[in-house]
Amino acid sequence: MRKKGALSITVIAGITCLLSVILQVLELLPFWAMGMALVLGFPVFVVFGALWWSAGTKEGDIPFMGY
Repeated sequence: MRKKGALSITVIAGITCLLSVILQVLELLPFWAMGMALVLGFPVFVVFGALWWSAGTKEGDIPFMGY
């Protein structure tokens, strides 16, 4: 995974989370659907954000982040 790929997944997951909250506030999305989007999308946002943060710009592997 390159830095650009991790960033695009981070942005997509972040937009999904924000959009689900906005649609729920506007009462266009049920509460359970917003909850499901946040439960599935927020961990993806955090993990790929950390991968993007730690990825180098050169060829090679992403460093191990630990548990």
